[in-house]
Amino acid sequence: MTPREAWRSAEAAERALASIEKGNGGDHDAIEPHPWLRFLAFDDSATLRAPEFVLDDVMAAGQVVLTGDRGAGKSTLGASFAMLAAHLCARDHPLRPTLRRNVIYIAEDPAQVQWIIRAKLRREGEARGGFYAADVRERIKFVRAVALHADTLDGIAAQLDPLRVTNHAQSGATFDAMPLVILDTRSACVAVADENDNAEASAALQYLRRFVPVPTMLISHPPKGNKGTTRGAGAWEADAHQVIYLSLDPETRVRTVHLAADRDREAKRRFESAIDSLLVSSDVVTFEALDPLGQTVETRVRYCDVTPERSGEKDARQTDEQITRTLRAVQQGALSASAVQEALGIKRQKAQELVRLCVESGWLERVAVPSGSRKAEPLKLTLSGARRLAA
Repeated sequence: MTPREAWRSAEAAERALASIEKGNGGDHDAIEPHPWLRFLAFDDSATLRAPEFVLDDVMAAGQVVLTGDRGAGKSTLGASFAMLAAHLCARDHPLRPTLRRNVIYIAEDPAQVQWIIRAKLRREGEARGGFYAADVRERIKFVRAVALHADTLDGIAAQLDPLRVTNHAQSGATFDAMPLVILDTRSACVAVADENDNAEASAALQYLRRFVPVPTMLISHPPKGNKGTTRGAGAWEADAHQVIYLSLDPETRVRTVHLAADRDREAKRRFESAIDSLLVSSDVVTFEALDPLGQTVETRVRYCDVTPERSGEKDARQTDEQITRTLRAVQQGALSASAVQEALGIKRQKAQELVRLCVESGWLERVAVPSGSRKAEPLKLTLSGARRLAA
């Protein structure tokens, strides 16, 4: 291209850009800008708007995937999140959100979810005078799951509108919070030909965002082996706004809600928060119920609650749990760091670090071996270590 041709090309580009900018400004004589060229103004004087949350700094008001280990209690956690979102919790609960919203809970087994909420209602609602059955009926709507193709959901948005909740600030400002829709489980609610097909998964989530433009939680099964992710194509997580992972420690039975990614799990979020995880506590409530023969029997129902863990608190708690597991492994015959490594299924360096920490803290000691022996000094649980295990 000659210099003259280059100059003419640049001049033509400037004229086209000016015409596009006029079109963006509403000049009817200008050309209609391409969708990718509809410029938005950058105004650094405008007040920044914080992200909208379902649970402040924990769960975004977008498309959220909740997955986790088998048997960890994903539906139980989903019911707990539903009650928090609807303000069916203590006024001083650390996760009570700023915005109150109604909840539509679409479940494979609605009876199970209602049992969980009834247990929480009896233990934390009626007993403490915070909320009652009438509040649950008003705020949470239960639906039996039907698997539908996402492209058939056109028209549902208008029916969601009456469920919005108007929230009032002390300043007099108001905000209408749209309902939270929980799909428990994704596979029971969203029909796809092949859940392992990325294109199909991505299209399904796009249709959901288009036709169900409200905060949505998709509770999903994990793959075989609890591999720290959700079952199916990677797009189920990649295209979502947030991925929350619920883990269950097989030995301590401690349940943790992971909000940020770590080396074992693919949790993700598109916002920054000081809360990296939630610690799950649970309890059991006993009800009298009727069996198939109409006889009264006792039925035990477990519900859960969650409390936030700040950055660093989860690491400290997990280290404490690993110390306990190390002491128990030695008690059961793991007499060296390599044996502890095998018993705990951790890396060699981590096992050596845990053994060193336990010895320095007086929970383990090394037993002396005869002079000249090539054998390493075996580990032994001290009285202090035994007391720690018994505590």
